[in-house]
Amino acid sequence: MIPKLDPTPQGTRVCPGLGGGHNWEATAYSPLTGLYYFGSANGCQIFTRHDSDFVEGQWYQLGGAKNVPGEPSQGSFLAVDPATGEVKWRFSMVQHPSGGALATAGGVGFAGDHFGNLIAFDARTGAVLWRFQTGAPVYAPAVTYTFEGKQYIALAAGSAVIAFGLP
Repeated sequence: MIPKLDPTPQGTRVCPGLGGGHNWEATAYSPLTGLYYFGSANGCQIFTRHDSDFVEGQWYQLGGAKNVPGEPSQGSFLAVDPATGEVKWRFSMVQHPSGGALATAGGVGFAGDHFGNLIAFDARTGAVLWRFQTGAPVYAPAVTYTFEGKQYIALAAGSAVIAFGLP
């Protein structure tokens, strides 16, 4: 049974925190590997409660969340067997991945991060195959497309769109 953890005026530690676990970012499934890919945020926060009178038209919030001092949140990019829930591999990151996941029919998975890295993984093992610094945070998942018989990977990083031709 999961204990009930209500916020208190002094604060209640909750793990994962507000943006923890998996959030809004795109996920991917590969029929080739049978694996499901997604990013995860791993960290705790302290949730507080305070009383406040409702005033129409003004911000109304009865609490908040803050990071636990000395315990920075970390992240990871994971491959999970959706039939069993078993984590097949995990790539640890300083912060949770951003932008989402892409799995290709060529057995390569892609993820971006807040620091501007686009990372290509072996979709079966999680081995890093390639990494490219885009120069800006990656907030959207990479996509793949074919043009005139050649396959490309494209993504938005900051205000730029970057495309790579695949061999």
